[in-house]
Amino acid sequence: MTGSQEEAVFEYYKMIKQYLAMNRVFNGLRAGGVAQRIKTFCLRQENNKHGVVRLSYRNVNSIRNGIRISKNLIQEITDASIKSEQFFCPVSGGFTYRTINRLINEDVCEHEWRRSRLEIECVKGDGLDFIAPRGSGCSPFPRGQQLDNSIYSRKKFVKNRYSRRRRKKRSPFLDTSASKISEEESEATTHFVNNRDILKVNDLQESGLPASDEAVRLDCWGGWEEGDYIYLVAAPSGQKPQYCMRFPKRMHGEFSIFIYFSVICPSESDGIPPHGIEYYELKAQQSDPWNCEDDHEECREIMRRGRCTKEGGKYYLHCQRSCGLCGVREESKQRCEFADKYVGKWMLYEEEYNEQVVINKTHISFSKLGSFRCEELNPYKEKYKVSSVFPNGCSQRYTCIEFNRRNNNLLQYRIGKFRRMNLPLDQLCVFNDDTYPWMESGWSYHMKNLIQMENLWPSYCGLESSIPFSGTYDGQYCEGTIGDWNENTCLTESSLILRSDTCSALLIPQEFECLAFLNEQNGLIDNLVITRSKDGKNEFNCWVITSSRRINSTWLNNDIYRMKSVQCSSMPDIEVLSSRKPKASLYLQDNAKSRFCKPYTQSTRSSSNEPKSGLHSDLSTRTLSNVPRQSTQHYYKPDVPGANQIGRATGHASISISSISILMTICWTAVLLLFSLS
Repeated sequence: MTGSQEEAVFEYYKMIKQYLAMNRVFNGLRAGGVAQRIKTFCLRQENNKHGVVRLSYRNVNSIRNGIRISKNLIQEITDASIKSEQFFCPVSGGFTYRTINRLINEDVCEHEWRRSRLEIECVKGDGLDFIAPRGSGCSPFPRGQQLDNSIYSRKKFVKNRYSRRRRKKRSPFLDTSASKISEEESEATTHFVNNRDILKVNDLQESGLPASDEAVRLDCWGGWEEGDYIYLVAAPSGQKPQYCMRFPKRMHGEFSIFIYFSVICPSESDGIPPHGIEYYELKAQQSDPWNCEDDHEECREIMRRGRCTKEGGKYYLHCQRSCGLCGVREESKQRCEFADKYVGKWMLYEEEYNEQVVINKTHISFSKLGSFRCEELNPYKEKYKVSSVFPNGCSQRYTCIEFNRRNNNLLQYRIGKFRRMNLPLDQLCVFNDDTYPWMESGWSYHMKNLIQMENLWPSYCGLESSIPFSGTYDGQYCEGTIGDWNENTCLTESSLILRSDTCSALLIPQEFECLAFLNEQNGLIDNLVITRSKDGKNEFNCWVITSSRRINSTWLNNDIYRMKSVQCSSMPDIEVLSSRKPKASLYLQDNAKSRFCKPYTQSTRSSSNEPKSGLHSDLSTRTLSNVPRQSTQHYYKPDVPGANQIGRATGHASISISSISILMTICWTAVLLLFSLS
C-alpha cells in the first residue's frame, strides 16, 4: 500500500469515527429530552494530542412550544476506548468541601461535622482523590449497587428516596462506620454511570489513608479552559470517561466545583446541564497546610472524653489541635542529611520531557514532581525516607528514595509510592512500576538515570572492537559497523561510531560519547551504555547490549538497542511495552568483529604492529570526588601508555643520540686541528 493510499484509509477511518461520535452525541441529547425539541443544530469538533475529541453543539433554531434553549456549549469525549498516554490534571491542590445534590438541592453533609477533602494532582500522575469520613455519605461517589440506567427512573427514584428519608444527626461519639445501613439507604446511595460500570473504591491500605476515611480515585483524561472556567474529564482507573468537572479559574475563599455524571459539560455560568443529567456541587475551600486547626468545636469534647487516638484513628485528621497533634514547626525538627556523593545538579531525561533535579544536604527538588525533605536514612542500603513539601493545600506524603552513584556522570535513583501516613522505612521502600499508561509519573521498580549537568567525563563503551551489524536505524534497514575501536591509534575510545553505506540515516557516520558502562548481570547478561550524541543535538540515550550466547566461557553480544531516552532496564521492557520501542535495533555479528590497525606511518613508526589490549584514551583515571571506589568500577583503566606516548618517548631518545654524535665530531675535529698546528 502506498503512502497516499494509507493516508486515504486513515482519513476514511477518521470520518467514520467522527460520524459515530456525532451519532453518540445526538443519541445522548435525545435520551435527555433535548434533541426531540431541536430542529437543527451546529456541531463542531476539536482534537487534541491526548486522544480526546471534543464535540460542541449550539442550537440555531427556535424550539417547539415557543421554548428556546440557551446557547450551551457541550463537549463529549468520544475516542475513549483506550487511554493511550498519560495526561496530568490541569488543576492541582488540596481542598475541603461539602456536597450538595443539585437534582434535589439537598446538602448531603448537613449533619456531618468532619470535613471531606479533595486532593488533585498533588504528585504528578495522582489524579483526583475524593476523601470523605467513613460512613458519612458525603462523597459524591458512595458505595452501592446499580439500578435502572434510565435517567427518568433515576431522577424519580432519587427524588422519592430523599423525600422519604429523614436523617438523624450523627454524634461524633457513635461509630458510624460500624453502624448498619438499611436496605433502602444502601440502594439509594447508588449513582449511575452511562456505561453501567461500577465505581471502584480505592484500597485504603494501598493508598495509605487512615481507616476512618474512605476514598475514590479518578484519572484525568483531558482538560481545557474556556471563559472563566477550567474543565476536566475523568474516569475510574481502567475504565472509560464518565464524569466532567468544572472549576473556576479563581479559587479564593469559598467557591463551587461542579461534578456531572456524564461527559457532557455545560459552559453556561449557572452550570446547569441538559435535562436529566445527575450533577453535584461541591462547596470548596483551599486547605492551608500551615494552619493546624480542628474541623469543628466538638473536637474539644472528643479530647475531654479521651477519644483522641493514635495516628490513623477516627479523629486523627479532624481534631489535630485538640488532640495535641500539631507538634513543633517543621523547620525546627531534627532531620537527616543526604550523602555528599548525591549532592549536585542533575537532569532526568524522559521520552516526553526533561526534568531538573537538585539535591542539597536536606532536600531533593524535582522541577515537575515536587520537593522532598530528608526524614530518615538507612546508611547501609542507601535508602532514605522523605516527606513532601506542598504549598498548595495537599496533605503531607511520605515515600522512600534509593540512590546508587555509578560514576562521575551518573546517579541512579528510584522512588516508592507516596503514602499519607508516616510508615516505617521498610514499609515505604516497596518499589513498583507505574501502571500503563502512567509510565513516567515518578515511581518505578527499576532504577532511573540522572545525568550530571556539569563536568561530564568520557567513559568506557564496552565493545572494544568494530562489529558488523544489520537491522533498523531510525526506521530504515541498515548494514554497517558499530564500535569504539580507533584503527588509526590502535586504541579503544570513549565514543561509539556507527557507519553504513546502505541507508541514508548513516551515510554520515554517527558518533556518541559514552558516559557510563553498566553491567546489570540479570538473566540475559545485559550491559547498558549511556551516551550523548556528538551531532550538536546533545541527545542522551541508553543502549542495551544483550549477551545470550556462550562460547568457550565467553558471552557473545547478540543485539544492541538504542532506546528513545536515557531510561532503560532490560530486554523484557523492550519486547513488551510498545511505548518503549527502541530507535535502533541492531543484530551484531560477533564472529566478524575486528580490531584492525592501519599500517605504520612516520608519526607511528615506533608503535607495535599488534593492538594493545587494555589501551583506552579517555580521562577515566582521574579520581572522583565524593564517590566511593566501587562506583568507578565501570571505568576503563589503561595498564600501559598509548602508542603515541611510546612514539614521543622514542623520538626524544633519538634526538639525544644525534646531539651526542655531533658533539663528539666537533671535539675530534678540534683535536686534529691542534695536532696539525703543532
